[in-house]
Amino acid sequence: MLIIITILLLCSCGKGVEETTEESINYEDTEKTRYLEVNERIDYNLEDIKETDIKIYHNGKKLQRIEKNSEGERLVDVDVIQLKDRTLVPLQYLREPLGFKMIFDGAGKRPSIEVVYKDTSIKFKVDTNEFTKIFNNNDKVPIIDIVYTETPSIEYNDKIYVPTRFLAENFDIEVEFDGKNIYLKDK
Repeated sequence: MLIIITILLLCSCGKGVEETTEESINYEDTEKTRYLEVNERIDYNLEDIKETDIKIYHNGKKLQRIEKNSEGERLVDVDVIQLKDRTLVPLQYLREPLGFKMIFDGAGKRPSIEVVYKDTSIKFKVDTNEFTKIFNNNDKVPIIDIVYTETPSIEYNDKIYVPTRFLAENFDIEVEFDGKNIYLKDK
């Protein structure tokens, strides 16, 4: 299950950050999803990662990428992997079709990544299950949620993979999975 801890940024008048405690959250108003405790995630080894034949579609169009080799270029399906029965998609191949931008901060083992789509951004570090969601609701104070997922973002074959359903639903994109294909649809 995901634990959503809402943190409101107060005006820059020196009041600091106010944290909503779990006891004060009205769960009747929150989305009915699975909640996890901090650092409660799926532990994995590289042997747990499985390459799949799952295809991904956005608004009815199959997502493909250009693969270059000695014979030239060709279109191939976007790589989708599974980590202990959880489906992950490569972030860089979703950027153009979904229309979001990515901001990389830092280098090394665990760079920080921010994905911005419409009025929402999600920040995370690779190989963690902590995602910070910032929703700019046209008020002066953005809403910030820290979300812990069962499945971490991972780096595999020089690509950064993120949990498909988590990313789509947090950007208000409908997601369906029929066991063979993933369908993403803008609302």
